[in-house]
Amino acid sequence: MGDILSIRVMARTMDEEEVAKTWPGLCTLVWPDWTRRLRLRTWNLDKLMGPALGPSAVEKALGQRKHGVVELAQGLEDLLGFGDLPGAICEALQEPAAKVGKTSRSLAKALSDWDVQRANALTNELESALDLAEKAAEQFKAV
Repeated sequence: MGDILSIRVMARTMDEEEVAKTWPGLCTLVWPDWTRRLRLRTWNLDKLMGPALGPSAVEKALGQRKHGVVELAQGLEDLLGFGDLPGAICEALQEPAAKVGKTSRSLAKALSDWDVQRANALTNELESALDLAEKAAEQFKAV
């Protein structure tokens, strides 16, 4: 690297709407205002969440951010940490969200170490962990 020019290894989501289509429940919980604006929100979580549904603690605390895979993973962990979710949802997401968080941190470490092969493998692991968290949240879909 030069003194002025730097090289980065990073993970980036190219299509944010694909994130909302793939994990609609998690996106509704983490970014309810954004999913409402996209009109992609397919879950009726208003009944379960009540007034807590919009904007989420993540949207309030962190403001407008990108809505990518990495950001969803971080937002899910933050949302559980803020304690704004009803107990049943929080309990259902606790274990899958811990896996999401651990994988997300491993991905960040691999990227900072310029370990592209490991980072590439971890992107698949992160998406799988988000799939598990989405399945855990699906039990509240019909509430």
